[in-house]
Amino acid sequence: MDISGIIISAAILLGLLFLAYNFLVFFVTQVPYIRTPKQRWSQILEALKTVDDRPLSSLTFIDVGSGLGHIVRMAASSGFSKSIGIEASPLHAWLSKILIWKQRKNSNIIVGDAFTSRLMEGDVIYYFLTSRAMPRLTTVLRQHAKPGTVVIGLGNELLDWKPCHQFTASESGATVFFYRV
Repeated sequence: MDISGIIISAAILLGLLFLAYNFLVFFVTQVPYIRTPKQRWSQILEALKTVDDRPLSSLTFIDVGSGLGHIVRMAASSGFSKSIGIEASPLHAWLSKILIWKQRKNSNIIVGDAFTSRLMEGDVIYYFLTSRAMPRLTTVLRQHAKPGTVVIGLGNELLDWKPCHQFTASESGATVFFYRV
């Protein structure tokens, strides 16, 4: 086998291992890796200004289930004082740490269960999770989020909470919900 055949075989093997890993992570967490569209971030920031008049530079942002950390990086670049991602997948968290290396002064990725981690530190908490995760997230936020925290959810509503603001993205039809603790 020549070198190009070895490289192609290795790439296929790595791709299959990555898919198997993602399947295992989904099986354990019940949350698949789905990236929040970048264009949604600017819409979220604009809507946040209508919900919370505090300057971003005074707020800590937390992304629950941060995946590869692109929302964490965008939050850090947007002016939040601190941007934290909580990710259950060690591989995704490790890759995130590499990707946020330039913004290390105000960004961090924590490997762990977001439902038992540091949600109470957040002034703004963002989630893009499946409906299966909503009961547990709702319970944790009721118990641990500090008063005044803004919770932003893409796609699924928190159970028995009334949003203080919401909008539907015209291009995708996805709804973004804003709550106040």
